[in-house]
Amino acid sequence: MTDVIVRATARGWASDSFPGGLEVSLVDAVGQEHRIVEKVPVLTTHEDTIATPQPTERWIAADMEHVDGERVGITFKYGTETRSGLKSLTLKADDVRWL
Repeated sequence: MTDVIVRATARGWASDSFPGGLEVSLVDAVGQEHRIVEKVPVLTTHEDTIATPQPTERWIAADMEHVDGERVGITFKYGTETRSGLKSLTLKADDVRWL
């Protein structure tokens, strides 16, 4: 597995209890939107607070599983999953940065 970060859009504050929860969305390789709600330190190194303007671009940690042309299969790090329970997605290569 290779460490990558994947493009996401912070949509809004999901919880103000410490350390705070953030809702982000990602768009997969076929254009379907997926939402994640997770603690801020799991999703980003930015110091997002309830006052942080939204929407804003964020890059979240993942592992690259495979590359198929312009599509990249990823698995989220730290047990992160989408609201529908997906731990892996296939994204457009433009939405993935290799570390």
